[in-house]
Amino acid sequence: MISRDAFAIFRRDGRELLRDRRTLFVNLVLPVLIYPVLVLFLLQVAQLTGARPVDEAVVLAVDLPVALGASLAEKPASSASPAAGLARGMGAAREAVTVRPISGDSPWQAHAAALAETEAPATARAAALADLRAAQATAALVLLAQPHADGRQRLVVIADDASPRHDAARAACDRAANQWKRRLAEDRLTAAGLPTTLMDPVQVLHSGTATVAETVRTRIAGAVPILLVLMAVVGAFWPAVDLMAGERERGTLETLMSSPIRRRDIFLGKLLVVCCAGLASVLLNLLSLGLTAGLLAGQLGASGLDLGNLVGMGLGTLLLCAVALLPVVVTLGAVSLALAGLAHSAKEAQNYLAPLVIGVQMAALPALLPHAGPSPVLDLVPVTGAVLALKEALQAPTVPWGHLALTTATSVALAAVMVAWASRLMDDERFRYPGLVRAGWGRFRRWGPTPTAPSGVEALGVYALAVAGMALGAKLLIDAGPVAQVVGPLLLFIALPALLHGWLGAYRPAALHLGRPQPRHLFAGLALVPLGLALSLGLGALQSVWAPKAELSGVEEQVMRIVSQIEATGGLPLVLLCLAVAPGVCEEILCRGTLLSGFRRVLGPAGAVVLSAFLFAALHMSPWRFVPQMALGILLAVIVLRTGTIWPAVILHAGHNGILVAASILHTRDPFKGWLPLLEAQMPLLAATFAGLVLVATWSAWRLTTRST
Repeated sequence: MISRDAFAIFRRDGRELLRDRRTLFVNLVLPVLIYPVLVLFLLQVAQLTGARPVDEAVVLAVDLPVALGASLAEKPASSASPAAGLARGMGAAREAVTVRPISGDSPWQAHAAALAETEAPATARAAALADLRAAQATAALVLLAQPHADGRQRLVVIADDASPRHDAARAACDRAANQWKRRLAEDRLTAAGLPTTLMDPVQVLHSGTATVAETVRTRIAGAVPILLVLMAVVGAFWPAVDLMAGERERGTLETLMSSPIRRRDIFLGKLLVVCCAGLASVLLNLLSLGLTAGLLAGQLGASGLDLGNLVGMGLGTLLLCAVALLPVVVTLGAVSLALAGLAHSAKEAQNYLAPLVIGVQMAALPALLPHAGPSPVLDLVPVTGAVLALKEALQAPTVPWGHLALTTATSVALAAVMVAWASRLMDDERFRYPGLVRAGWGRFRRWGPTPTAPSGVEALGVYALAVAGMALGAKLLIDAGPVAQVVGPLLLFIALPALLHGWLGAYRPAALHLGRPQPRHLFAGLALVPLGLALSLGLGALQSVWAPKAELSGVEEQVMRIVSQIEATGGLPLVLLCLAVAPGVCEEILCRGTLLSGFRRVLGPAGAVVLSAFLFAALHMSPWRFVPQMALGILLAVIVLRTGTIWPAVILHAGHNGILVAASILHTRDPFKGWLPLLEAQMPLLAATFAGLVLVATWSAWRLTTRST
């Protein structure tokens, strides 16, 4: 709960922020005014460019029949679709083509004959292009004198693809060719005494039923959420800079932190101000978009284009966007306060805005992909899930409540983690006094006590190094043996960076959960293997219903070939050593050693468990394994915190992987194929037995472990 002190800080900082009217105008009001001004400017420019004479594309008509030449010279019929009407209202460029007939002796017949071959030589293409540009033409439509071997006439389009008027010329040539082919077919049917409907037995009528307002809303559905997220970033960052770095420069931050108020309440009060500013930016931008749509409707309606109720269309959906983006705004506000607090000055804090905007923009860009939409897996990705769900809400006739609920829950969880992390920074000496002279780091520290555990930033840095090594460095071992291809990247890019970081940082092994375990802790890890299997298999089956897996990708097929090679080299024991034991040791050293200890220092136990499990699942780079791996990561992190060492988690991890790998290999062998019908017949009994085993093993393991301090 937010205390009275936090609300007092909120009122204090809020009044201080509202007094700076110039900053409010520049960061809130001015971006809102840009949309209508920009639309008015674009409309005026479109009208001016529409009235300007259009540069015509010159098409050479070489030895064409009269009917074909007439079709080429015809203007295209105007489309009646809403999109075409909107384009006409915006003053879209008209197709303008000038036809220049050529007959008699010319090089175009030779050019067309050479280019009509399956593999035209480069010299023929260069010669035709040179003659096109010499004639100041965009394309040449040539009817070859010699028909094809099957008796059909050949019409060759020679075009300058680099010309800015290529599209208009190509469209005119294709339209004329299609009309001429149809006329020839109709003439031949008429000469044979047959009706012309034989060549067109089905009449296709396109009738658009949606209003233009709905069409426009669908077209801009991908851009609106991205714009709102970016405005939320900018709207939250500028008050964060003033409330943290600005107060530090004015000398009031130290005075505030020395008052008898908990630093957590100070942070929450400032966070309320930042979130209100970010939410105000989102709401004002929504209002500006609505007013801009009304302005657009009025301007284009005057030109004869009826946009209908463009302002009211989807108003409820736009308000839903603001509600769904609220946890995203809270997350961005916490990150903005943390970044601004780590800066020495307001100028340095402003430099942090560009990386933050780029990161958020990269996470939101999938909304611009034409076929990108929400899914249960993508709903778990921060910012991306919210943007895709909002895009679907704007495009689909019904609101995707399930996706919105899942991505909102994910955003709320992330917001809670980020708020907990940022509020804990207020107690960090480096956050309160960023200009303090440092004594070095780790083994290079000259004075002062060494931190007992790495920081969250250090843990993220080690994780980023591991991911980069797996993505880029693993290719260096592609020519090595199958064992080196599997075990080498795990040792070099997963375990080695974590161990090297722990040694350079002079952290005690126990602080990284690398201490010696007790025998009962090892037995507890072994007893929890059924629970890990139940989580993976159950959540994997559930996820396959929400997000069906496609066919095997090229990477998965390559992995299966490597596994077959390992099995041929050393049998099943070598496969288990490479695919079960090695990942269990290396991944636990990184994820439950460095990551869990680093995040626990800044987020507390709960936040460290969730975030380390999330990064553990992301490390496997498979969306179809994400949910089961994250659940397994939570179980592994809990047992590490209970025992204080990673080795029970290593046994659980290796046992989980080993059983799955052994089962996938053995069920394909002849001696075991006969067991499948028997197992399927006894599946209810086996499921009940397995469930009981899971419960007994979980209770036993919980009693065998002790909570780590």
